[in-house]
Amino acid sequence: MKSILEFNREELKAELEKMGLKLFRSLQIFDWIYKKSIFDFKGMRNISKEDQDHLLRKFTVIDLTVAKEVRTDDGEIAKYLFKTGDDHFIETVLIKKDGALKNTLCVSSQIGCSLNCRFCATARIGLIRNLSVSEILSQVLLISREMSKSCEHISNIVFMGMGEPFLNYDPVLKALKILNDKEGYALGARHMTVSTAGLIEGIKRFMDEDHQFRLAVSLNSPLQHIRESIMPLAKRVTLETLIRALKQYQAKTKRRITFEYIMLNEVNMDEDHVLALSRLLKGFKYNLNIIRYNPSRDDHGWMPSVSEVSTFKQRLKKNNIHYNERLSKGDSIGAGCGQLGMERSKY
Repeated sequence: MKSILEFNREELKAELEKMGLKLFRSLQIFDWIYKKSIFDFKGMRNISKEDQDHLLRKFTVIDLTVAKEVRTDDGEIAKYLFKTGDDHFIETVLIKKDGALKNTLCVSSQIGCSLNCRFCATARIGLIRNLSVSEILSQVLLISREMSKSCEHISNIVFMGMGEPFLNYDPVLKALKILNDKEGYALGARHMTVSTAGLIEGIKRFMDEDHQFRLAVSLNSPLQHIRESIMPLAKRVTLETLIRALKQYQAKTKRRITFEYIMLNEVNMDEDHVLALSRLLKGFKYNLNIIRYNPSRDDHGWMPSVSEVSTFKQRLKKNNIHYNERLSKGDSIGAGCGQLGMERSKY
């Protein structure tokens, strides 16, 4: 049975018309699911019992179940282990900031990943399959429903969880557009970010979309030989090719690009890297997020010390490279950047 979350509003109207239901039901269903967090057709009180029965025979709603939830001691980070209908597992992370005034949800787009980045635990799983639109949306909706109990809401969504979003492009974009729909979840496009390891085809498609969703790029080194040693994709998509595509993206969209930079001890934090980074960023409107490496099962001795991070930041400042340091508060529960997929029952 197909989840009703697979349809945007226009598609849902077409489905309802085939079923002989009134087209205004699409707005009612969207309202119940995306605004009121009601996922049972029987609970949609302004829909007739006859129509509820039609919907129950035809569709499901949520395509995931919560298998486990863990939180940090301060409650600022929560990690959810979701079970899919075919008995696989994905992880999603909720990050609270400024006293829960700003809540960012880190969403997964695939079960596992095929890109094999050496600093990422998800890579060790390999790619099992893409997530469907309904599985992507179910992550958001289940956590949103839980948050609504304490009058909280999701303020930002980032596709920085398990998987490479641009290798599952169509479902990811469709989910984004449904979340942005003013009659649905109604989250502003600028509050949603898609992160890529550097898929050129995806970047080009993304810049041709009629939207204001934000783009982030996992950079991690401005030196080709280093980047390809930690990100195998870089052997196929060189830095030169990537930067050319990003300049085209920014020229067309006029939107700022976020570069993500995982600090790896004795790999990408020396003076040569900072000088190369300064050259690479020249001419870009950018945000640079620096993130301390979070050890997983194989830490490679890559976790930098406090003093090494301090030295790196001083080098950035000396070269007038503006940055934001993303402090890892979720590593104690395996919810830090690069740690998703360490805990699982079956993949």
